Amino acid sequence: MANISTRGYVGTGASVMIAGFILAGGSQHAKIIARGLGPSLAQAGVSDALPDPVLQLHDSNGALLASNDS
Repeated sequence: MANISTRGYVGTGASVMIAGFILAGGSQHAKIIARGLGPSLAQAGVSDALPDPVLQLHDSNGALLASNDS
């Protein structure tokens, strides 16, 4: 995978945004960079930017691998 980008309305509860990707190849370990933007988008003119986004990474079984709540 080289790049993926998603933009859409995000809320709470049933309105959360879920994006997915699949990593394939011969290696059992892969390094990725994932980020979620919030307040800095408002500075760029995006209305209704999230004030405090949470980013979670889950494996294919749904187990939480990493989380960031800045």
